[in-house]
Amino acid sequence: MSDWIKKSKKIVENEGPPSRYAEAFIGKKKEVGFYVQDFGATAFTGDSEYEYVTYVKKKHKDDVILALLEKLYKGSESCAEDFRKLMEENGIPCKLFVL
Repeated sequence: MSDWIKKSKKIVENEGPPSRYAEAFIGKKKEVGFYVQDFGATAFTGDSEYEYVTYVKKKHKDDVILALLEKLYKGSESCAEDFRKLMEENGIPCKLFVL
C-alpha cells in the first residue's frame, strides 16, 4: 500500500467482529481519498475480508477541498476562526489578511 501513498492519517480503527480500518490519503500522483480494510463483514464484494480504495484524481482535488469546507462550515458564523484554529491544531500555516 505505501508504495503509492504520499501522506495519510488514520480515520477509523475498530476491532470487531466486524473490524474496519480506514485511512484518508494523498497519493504520490496527488489523488485524494480513502483506503479501507474490512474483516468479518460481508459487503459489496461478497467476501468477509477485503480491502478497497476510493479516490478522486488530482484534477478534482480543489473541488474536494471546497466540498469538505462547505460540509464542515456551512451556516457557521465562526467559520473563519474555526478554520484558523483547525489549521493551527494540525501545524498547518494559515494567514490572516485584514482588508
